[in-house]
Amino acid sequence: MKKLLALFLAVIMVAALLPMSAFAKTSSITTWKALQDAITGAGTTETTIQLTCDITALETDSSLTIGEGQKITIDLNGFVLNRGMFDSDGKDISFLFSGNDCSILVKGELTIKDSNPTKVHKFNVYEEEGGSNFGRWYLNEASGTEEVAGGVITGSSYDAVHIDDGKLTLEGGNIVGNAGDVGTGVYAKHGTVVMNGGSICGNVSAKGGGVYIEDHSNFIMNNGEICNNNGASGGGLFVFCSTFTMNNGKITKNGIYDCTAGG
Repeated sequence: MKKLLALFLAVIMVAALLPMSAFAKTSSITTWKALQDAITGAGTTETTIQLTCDITALETDSSLTIGEGQKITIDLNGFVLNRGMFDSDGKDISFLFSGNDCSILVKGELTIKDSNPTKVHKFNVYEEEGGSNFGRWYLNEASGTEEVAGGVITGSSYDAVHIDDGKLTLEGGNIVGNAGDVGTGVYAKHGTVVMNGGSICGNVSAKGGGVYIEDHSNFIMNNGEICNNNGASGGGLFVFCSTFTMNNGKITKNGIYDCTAGG
């Protein structure tokens, strides 16, 4: 009996030393606010949140925020996370929102994955000339001509993912159809980006339509694709005072309006 008790206590002690993690898959997360509440409620416990439906932000919603010390994984699970700043015709309606901010602000660590990479979403290409949105893809599930397989983060007129002293790991999913000044797919300042899969495509900005990294950031591309983005400089990728390492993957079909930085 004493041996069994000692063994039981040893197992409990080992379990206590293991890192704690949580998994949230619940139909109650159907709104932007509920998703933020789930992220906030995770605290510093490493947590995976799996989407079970498409989620579109309201005009009163702010950025989803991954705080300092947090380790959050968002599993898109084939669904759409839409900031909602473009209408069904692709026109910018961000002036209706209380704050023109990004979809996801990362001050801690965020991993984006996708458990349903075969689900297809359709987009059109915005072709109204004379504006900064020209060439941006916008969601049109009914009659879109461009197809994207897997979950999607879309619809921001600022940045889709804005990294401020944090880290983004992109394992899967797609960051598509965002527009703004710099790095509207992914923007990093004093941050780290690791791309192991997924795609960043159909985004438009003045600099770094797909990805913009600055101020001693680090971008490691191991796989995935950066494509069909547009920018006055660095349509696909713009690197300023930072480091970019490309081990694999594709950077292709990006448009540059001013050849002052990479494609």
